[in-house]
Amino acid sequence: MAVVIAAAAVTVTVLRTDHTSGPPAAVTSSYTCQNGVLLSVITAPQVQAATQAVAEAWAATRPTVNGKCVTVTVDQENPSAAVQSLGVSPANTVWIPDSRFWADQLRGANPALRSTVAVSGSVGSSPLVVATAPSRATSIAAAAKTGWAGVLMGPAVVAVPDPLTTTEGALSALAVQSAVGSRPDSSAMLVGAFGRLATTAIAADGPTGFDAMQSSPASAPAFVASEQDVVRANRGKKAPMVSAVYPNGPTPVLDFPVVRITLPTADLNVAAAQTLFVSQLGTTAARMAYSEAGLRADPRLPLGAGENAIGAAQHPVTAASSPAAAQVALASRLWVAAVKPSNLLAAIDVSGSMGETTGTGLSKIALAAAAARTAMTIVPDTWTLGLWAFSAHDPPATDWTEIAPLAHVGSSRAQLAAAAATLPGRVGGNTGLYDTAWAAYQDVTRNYNPADVNVVAILTDGANVDPNGIDLPTLTSRLKATYDPARPVRIVTIGIGAQADAGALRAMSNATHGQSYIVLNPADIRSVLLQSIVANN
Repeated sequence: MAVVIAAAAVTVTVLRTDHTSGPPAAVTSSYTCQNGVLLSVITAPQVQAATQAVAEAWAATRPTVNGKCVTVTVDQENPSAAVQSLGVSPANTVWIPDSRFWADQLRGANPALRSTVAVSGSVGSSPLVVATAPSRATSIAAAAKTGWAGVLMGPAVVAVPDPLTTTEGALSALAVQSAVGSRPDSSAMLVGAFGRLATTAIAADGPTGFDAMQSSPASAPAFVASEQDVVRANRGKKAPMVSAVYPNGPTPVLDFPVVRITLPTADLNVAAAQTLFVSQLGTTAARMAYSEAGLRADPRLPLGAGENAIGAAQHPVTAASSPAAAQVALASRLWVAAVKPSNLLAAIDVSGSMGETTGTGLSKIALAAAAARTAMTIVPDTWTLGLWAFSAHDPPATDWTEIAPLAHVGSSRAQLAAAAATLPGRVGGNTGLYDTAWAAYQDVTRNYNPADVNVVAILTDGANVDPNGIDLPTLTSRLKATYDPARPVRIVTIGIGAQADAGALRAMSNATHGQSYIVLNPADIRSVLLQSIVANN
């Protein structure tokens, strides 16, 4: 949709392109603005109508810049799409996305724009809420007492929009990220949390949460939305169709910043027109237009009473701090990791040395078993996991024992955790590393899933000691010969302590384009195992 307003000293022309077909309709006086200054304005869809009203009111005052009339185009575009279009084809624009982190995304998408993108205030704000059927608001409110992370990571089902394309989804993911913190295994914990959220995520190109609420109010899940969207959904209704629940603590807020993009080559008249229009966005009339659109003037101020607040609460909120660009990038990467399932077979060394006690007071195998149990607890249901134990055995016995075959986590989580708990009781013998690596690689290759990331994860504290097995050159030669870039299966190796054969482990991983890690402090086994799993996604 685009609305074009032309203002001159004697005439005003308004072109509306909100028709479904046919040429734009025009309402003109005797003259039109010719050879004037063209001012481009792009807004998030939620504020397009209000911004259009401000532009029309400004056009009625017949503004000029250095004697030239001004033509304003007001277009709406999803902020994520605007980042892509402006990043590829920069333009002199006044941009009103729904969050200032999109300005950071634009700077990151095109570093040449870093000095030309400037935030100049805000047209209003709207806190995020949990939107739910009025009949279920009380139960959601009880979960909301623990804050945003409690709602999104708790037992209640709360759907989130796609974090990669919507601000509501991105800010929800960042709220969970903030709650998890920066501990060593935070990435793996986030992948687990995001995987759970992804199972009920609202697709960007599918029905909205409000659509589901309207068609099936009794069964539609609660979902994250803006307060503005709740108000608009209830507008014109005697009783609310949907209620807004406000989790305790700092709240993610849509802050609708005014972003000026002024390229170094911009005409001085264009820059001056931008300044004039931006000043209009702060007038009392503009504030009224954005208030009528359902925005707050400030998160600390409640909405006005009456129809504007149906389904919303009349109290202030504390805005969460704006996320850093690095936080947004990390959350996006981990969301992708969560929605891309893994087909992973873990092979854990149970040779005699794994029973040695570490400085933690626990044996290496106890730490490895605990790490495996944690991984099997937090990974999403959509993943496929299997577990082997290995130590050298004389033929015809194999060096590896399949404790849990590859299976979907959603239907085998309890069995996988129980299998991991048996690892300490299996300790004994030497390290049958190479035969196990080859067999595990073949097993995942046979069970290859093109929709998944296919991985063998091997954890050991020693070097191969198996006179009856293959040697390292034979193993790496076989791996390189069978590795298929079109159907990749990667080996990730984790060596524990100084006695692990780092060179051999690295050679195995390199042969399949995988990663290799060495853990000198056994207490770090858990975090490294979890991080290695995430890294491959």
